[in-house]
Amino acid sequence: MKSSGKKTGDEKTGAGQQPQVAPAPEAAHPAQKTQPKAGETQKSTAKTAARKRRPRKHPAAASDSATEKKVVRNGGTADPVVQLSPSVSNEQASRQRQSTTQLLATTDANLKQLAARQLDGTQQDSVSQIRKYMEQAKTAEGAGDVQRAQNLASKALLLSDDLVKH
Repeated sequence: MKSSGKKTGDEKTGAGQQPQVAPAPEAAHPAQKTQPKAGETQKSTAKTAARKRRPRKHPAAASDSATEKKVVRNGGTADPVVQLSPSVSNEQASRQRQSTTQLLATTDANLKQLAARQLDGTQQDSVSQIRKYMEQAKTAEGAGDVQRAQNLASKALLLSDDLVKH
């Protein structure tokens, strides 16, 4: 075969050889950033870049003793227990104890009257609440909280009076 000056299509690519294709620009350099598209503005890319550059705020150092937190486990503290109650003289406390005893005795008498009657469910619930108030009053008086004891005893009396009337 004689070779003329013209090359055929097979001769250009080399017979039996496959044409080589250049890799796509994205695959050749995947780490490079792409340029903003024609529709995007420089302002929008600047905003995203600014958001990425903000430094993280770190919590204050633990060396600052004024803001140091103290962990208290199981409700214990080193502070002494302080009872918040108005100061009551011994004479007032004695009168309150007598009043509480009288209130509880009257309430007990009312409960004895109620025992003879047939009570419905709500009335029986009221009787059990009266008994709880009486127990709490006795406990408070034993603990030295005479004001709370008197308050609970008067609640018990009011409930028992209401049940006796109805």
